[in-house]
Amino acid sequence: MRNWKMNLTAVALMGMSVMSCEKQLLELLDFTNAETEVELTNSNQSVDDEVDAVSFNSKGISAAFLQDRLPQGATITDSGEDTYPRTLTLDFGAGTEDHKRCKKQGEIIVEMTDDMAIVGAQRITTFNDFFVKGRQITGTKTMTTLSINAEGQPVFKIEANLEMLDKKGVTATRVLAGTKTWESGFGDEDRFNDVFMVEGAATMEREGNLMTRTITSPLVVDRSCDFIKEGVIALDKNGEVSTIDFGDGTCDAIAFVTKDGDTYEIDLEEERVDRAKGKCNKEDRAAGDVAQNDN
Repeated sequence: MRNWKMNLTAVALMGMSVMSCEKQLLELLDFTNAETEVELTNSNQSVDDEVDAVSFNSKGISAAFLQDRLPQGATITDSGEDTYPRTLTLDFGAGTEDHKRCKKQGEIIVEMTDDMAIVGAQRITTFNDFFVKGRQITGTKTMTTLSINAEGQPVFKIEANLEMLDKKGVTATRVLAGTKTWESGFGDEDRFNDVFMVEGAATMEREGNLMTRTITSPLVVDRSCDFIKEGVIALDKNGEVSTIDFGDGTCDAIAFVTKDGDTYEIDLEEERVDRAKGKCNKEDRAAGDVAQNDN
């Protein structure tokens, strides 16, 4: 085994916030469309932060109360409290920074067929002239409640067909399907006690280049930890497959990449900020989290 200490950060499927500098790792694995993939991943996660905040545990909660869950400067319009179908429109205006210091502008439209704690309920997310850090997002993401376990934790089916127009005028498409199984923390106000497992696969295409990503062992995401705690992802470009193993469930910054029979240890903590791309840095995120918890 060859161990390389590298300035890299985590990667994962379906756009999660614990993966902020995926570009370098994918470049190690020789994926030419890595830059667009990380931009799309981060932009999707940034969208999910706000959508989850207003659509989960929103039954019986007025638009005025949901407003407090959004960044200062953003507004929310509600079609009717506890009247389904229910539409929430999140308006970020000409530019609003979220708690991670990421700028959003335009509108996110969230349509719910029922309370998301009800089996069969769907949440459909679309966009109106919407941008994250200057990159336009279009398309549709649908979440469907498949079941509720004995502890009251839900299992969601996730499907998405999204496009991102980057600052260079290049469009990338992403199609994904998978499940998110809540292990704990659903239904309360503290998003940092959420633990869930993610499974599924995605494809991304940019300028004729196609990449597929499959979770071969479920990803364990604990929002009290900055990194994925467990799980394996297989990355495939034109039949060349590499894997990323995030470990045994310990909250640490170590992962292992295997390619061509060689395994490389990587430190996910180092170089968390891609300053050239203006990623949200660790200190800003921590400051934003404190501010959000004060609301």
